[in-house]
Amino acid sequence: MPIQASVTLPNPAVAARRGPYADTAAALIMEIADMVRDPSVTEAHILRLLNRALLDVAGRVGLPGLVAENTVVVEPGESSTDLPADYHHGLTEVVCLTTRRRVRLFSSLRELDGPAGPRVRVHPSALVLAVAQSGSRLYVRPVQSVPAVLLARYFRLPRPMEADTDKPDGLPPHLAPELLVSRVCRDLFEGLEEGLGEKKVQTERFAARFAAAMADLAAFVGVAGRLDEPVPDVLGFCPREAWA
Repeated sequence: MPIQASVTLPNPAVAARRGPYADTAAALIMEIADMVRDPSVTEAHILRLLNRALLDVAGRVGLPGLVAENTVVVEPGESSTDLPADYHHGLTEVVCLTTRRRVRLFSSLRELDGPAGPRVRVHPSALVLAVAQSGSRLYVRPVQSVPAVLLARYFRLPRPMEADTDKPDGLPPHLAPELLVSRVCRDLFEGLEEGLGEKKVQTERFAARFAAAMADLAAFVGVAGRLDEPVPDVLGFCPREAWA
């Protein structure tokens, strides 16, 4: 069935009318509805897509506003433990509070158990030397015979928007509207333009806008916080380089 002209011709002036509170849930929903202009697209559906877009964007870059830390406990004889419930991605540092030592982070479980990992597989004390994250689990080496308390630093899940006044958790206010509006409009038009073959004009248009907005976000985060650098040793713990 052909798409109505109002669907394929979004209002170009909507983004230009963004005010100082353009990043609230209500404002974002209104802007997207004005862009799409399709009565079948409900506010509840737009809100679901906004939260899905927020989760996706937050998982692509390290947002300073979503940096978190929490403790986990590795029980005796266990080689892994659950990461905190709000863990999203990007484990940046792990400190063993039991021994007051930083531990080495490996990029995979295979690397952790490889030649570069600790040669000792079991240790009688809580001397955790290295860890690796896989899924929602944190794997430790060597395996301990006593409990070990670890402090993990990472990027947490953003809080979903629910109320009209809620704002995208962790996103810079000046970038949030373009990021989420372009992403949700892309997703909506992808369905609305289904069946048009290669002539998905609005889908491609908003996909390009979203890609440009993501590039702006990556550049902003790179300048605002060098999150790829080591976290300052604010706890005064000494790094451990000894491997046995």
